[in-house]
Amino acid sequence: MNPILKTSETDSLRFGIEVFRGYVQCDQVQQVVTEIKSSACDLAILRTPAGEGLLAVALQKSGLPFLQCDTLVYYEIDLESFTPKPLRNQELVMRRAKPEDRNRLLKLIEETFSGYRSHYNNNPLLDSAAILEGYKEWGASFLDASDRPLWVAERDGIIIAFAACAANKASGESEGVLYGVAPEASGGGIYGDLIRRTQASFKSEGYARMTVSTQIWNYAVQKVWVREGFVMSRAVDTFHVNAMLSSRHIAHSCMKTFSNREVQAFAELSGDSNPIHISPSAAQAAGFPSTIAHGVLGAGEVSRILGMDEPGNGTILKHLNLSFLKPLIVDEPHRIDTRYVSEKRLSGSMKLISRIFDASNALCMIARADVVVRR
Repeated sequence: MNPILKTSETDSLRFGIEVFRGYVQCDQVQQVVTEIKSSACDLAILRTPAGEGLLAVALQKSGLPFLQCDTLVYYEIDLESFTPKPLRNQELVMRRAKPEDRNRLLKLIEETFSGYRSHYNNNPLLDSAAILEGYKEWGASFLDASDRPLWVAERDGIIIAFAACAANKASGESEGVLYGVAPEASGGGIYGDLIRRTQASFKSEGYARMTVSTQIWNYAVQKVWVREGFVMSRAVDTFHVNAMLSSRHIAHSCMKTFSNREVQAFAELSGDSNPIHISPSAAQAAGFPSTIAHGVLGAGEVSRILGMDEPGNGTILKHLNLSFLKPLIVDEPHRIDTRYVSEKRLSGSMKLISRIFDASNALCMIARADVVVRR
């Protein structure tokens, strides 16, 4: 069975967390959940055929926090039977980008995408400034790739638009990947001319098909694509799973054994005297090696850490989300690691995540906390 998840080195470096990516077919939803839980994944960016719903159901059952961050729509055109139209703006100079265009290109990408909302922007875990830098790095990378042509449009010697593309000679496939028009030049048909120019270029070079894609809410460009001969071919949902399972930047780590005495006392206090917590024989009959601690005892230890150790005095717990993955075996040692998801500050709102591991280093419990520190 081939793995679905692959490390995204560029995203991991950009956001300072372990980012994985994968495309999930409908019969792979359980496999990808297993891969996430067994990995050091902080963020999994998953794409799956739109409208199926199976991935969302599997993630909901897994206890992993997730967001549906966008739906991508794909359009394509058969270049072999299509005749490209002439440019509307005849005064434009359309040419391949050169290395010396880099600075202008970076500024143009920044101007074009500063307010754009991609799937990254819909995840509060990710920094908006880093997302914009990612677009700039991505666009500039086309300057150095022979199989990814980058076109620019000049007016009066100034670059006002660009089209970053990709192509595969072996398959005859081409793609319009990233387009941008300077805000002051928008509305004059320049975007449509970029589409026409790239269509004509790929057709002249013998490519059979061209594809473009965007977020489903981006209606304006889709209207242009339809006008220029593209037809919708498929749609894909993008999910972000904020698993936060790596060991980066651990702020606090300690050992904890949930003793039989503590479990007995909690059973009496809470009234939860389920035999699996009290009787070894009942626990073994239920498939456990011994009695298991109440999951709330694990949550209580997390609360103690937050209030007393990290962040410590003055911490007020606003929200606690718990995922129970394996039982907490009574009288066996467990390790609790706590880290900051958001930036650590002396006071104010912060997000932390605590993970409880058993003696074999298997993940038993995840606690995600929103706190306010008042000092």
